[in-house]
Amino acid sequence: MPSVPLNRLCYNLGMGVPRKRRWFQFRLRTLLIATMAIAVGCAWLSSRMAAKRRERVAVETLRKNGWAVTYDYQLAADGKYDATRQPPIPDWLGKVLGDDFFCDPSSLFAEIGDDSELDEVKDALRQMHTVKTFRVCGSSSVTDRGLSVITDLTQLESLEFIASSGITDASIPRLKRLTKLKWLSLNSRHVSEQSLRELKTALPRLRIADLGDDEPE
Repeated sequence: MPSVPLNRLCYNLGMGVPRKRRWFQFRLRTLLIATMAIAVGCAWLSSRMAAKRRERVAVETLRKNGWAVTYDYQLAADGKYDATRQPPIPDWLGKVLGDDFFCDPSSLFAEIGDDSELDEVKDALRQMHTVKTFRVCGSSSVTDRGLSVITDLTQLESLEFIASSGITDASIPRLKRLTKLKWLSLNSRHVSEQSLRELKTALPRLRIADLGDDEPE
């Protein structure tokens, strides 16, 4: 029986002539995937650069007001500050993107007299999305209004008033929003032990100096 060409057989069955898969189809798919990946990367880069510009302005504002801002790369393995540590970025890339492009502010240290000093920098504080530690030194008259500005730092793990503060029980609900908080020292005569225990119940990992707890290592 004579063989029937494949093209003729497909035509007779109403299937049309089979088409050969062309290599350019694979190349087009690869090109589309590569284009999409580049677009996503460019969008991330643009967003990161914009965020870093806002952050740099905020850091400059805080430092002009006498605040100390520490970056994560400046912390040694034991958690201690080391001013000699350098940003983890090559010099040539740092000149293009900025030395702080791949690192973030991690702690703040400030001498705050009263709430008005926090009002002056509240817009800058809202750009400190990565800060985990905040220490207030000196005898402070910061009240519940001032603390409401501080609690915008939602990533806080440690908040400490080294000297006295004017914070009261009214701030406890705001503190409950700091779900990552592990260490707290309000140093205030106006906060009841009952309110602090309620806070500790809401945040089980939290240790409170005012209740006699030891600071976590």
